[in-house]
Amino acid sequence: MLGSKFFDLQGVALQSYGALLSSSKAVSRTSSRVGQLEDELKVLREEKTREEGVLHRRLKVLSEGHAVHQGRCEAATRRADVAKASLEGMQAERDVAVKEGDILRAGEVERLQAHDRLLDQLAESQHQAEVMEATLGGIRTAEGLEELV
Repeated sequence: MLGSKFFDLQGVALQSYGALLSSSKAVSRTSSRVGQLEDELKVLREEKTREEGVLHRRLKVLSEGHAVHQGRCEAATRRADVAKASLEGMQAERDVAVKEGDILRAGEVERLQAHDRLLDQLAESQHQAEVMEATLGGIRTAEGLEELV
């Protein structure tokens, strides 16, 4: 009986030893896999750091470009405001010139109308002079006839 228990214990010990060897191999494989994963994690962290650096540099370039573009936009807006003010000034000058032109044309029309009136008066005066000359000529003719008679 003691012998059978010994053999039973020996069988259990062998089974336990086999399970221990199997567990040891599993632990070894797990440790190896953990080492690989740690190496991969280290590589991924390095890549992340590099990508963050690249993204930071790109962001900086974009920010600087944005600032430059914003400055150009503000300068263009100022130039547009100056051009608008200049255009408004030119329109005001044009309006004044149109009014002055209207005034000058009105004055020219008045001057031409006055000139026409003077020409009409001159024509009337010439007509009256011709009538007077004819009348005077008739009077002279009548005086000349009286002298003959």
